[in-house]
Amino acid sequence: MSDMLIHLEGMLFSLGLEEDQEKKLLALANNATDRLEETSQATQHLDAKLTRILEALYELLADQ
Repeated sequence: MSDMLIHLEGMLFSLGLEEDQEKKLLALANNATDRLEETSQATQHLDAKLTRILEALYELLADQ
């Protein structure tokens, strides 16, 4: 995502947009990046919880 933002910033200057239009597009891209980061963190948290659940289930099966 950071590479995409860098390329986007470079492209915006060549598109001939007004400054407020550039700012809006960059804000949109930054918001999308933030949401992706939040989703990634939530996914990692969920993955850790599911790993613990699976480990507990394997332990229960091994004890039987």
